[in-house]
Amino acid sequence: MIPVIFDNDIGVDDAMALLLLDASNAVNLLGITTRFGNADIETTTRNALIVRDMFNIQTPVFKGAGEPIGLRLGEGHPVHVHGKNGLGDIPLPTPHSQPEALPAAQALVQLTRVAGRKVTVIAVGGLTNIADALRLDPDFPER
Repeated sequence: MIPVIFDNDIGVDDAMALLLLDASNAVNLLGITTRFGNADIETTTRNALIVRDMFNIQTPVFKGAGEPIGLRLGEGHPVHVHGKNGLGDIPLPTPHSQPEALPAAQALVQLTRVAGRKVTVIAVGGLTNIADALRLDPDFPER
């Protein structure tokens, strides 16, 4: 199985991608890292937790970047696509779980260090968490 970390700004599309990754027999999902984008960081992290809880995904969620590294392009979030709650404004339950204490960039570094082999990072959104991981560990891309 391919070890994978799913780095995302979970909205409708990323939720579906997460479900497909979890269902795949070819993937060992090591972690879910969140970032701002389709919604603010609190909302995207909450959405990842809700999807994980609803579908019994046994993978830790790590909260990541809440702001861009440089200038932000545009204002707000794409509410016309993902709604105000990031998941199409459907009614959502309160998550039963919490994100891990380790920030996403540190989790990316740590999970790739302990994996024992190369890890595939599937980043579907901005690359802020990846950039932050590179700042922490310049050898991160080698893993």
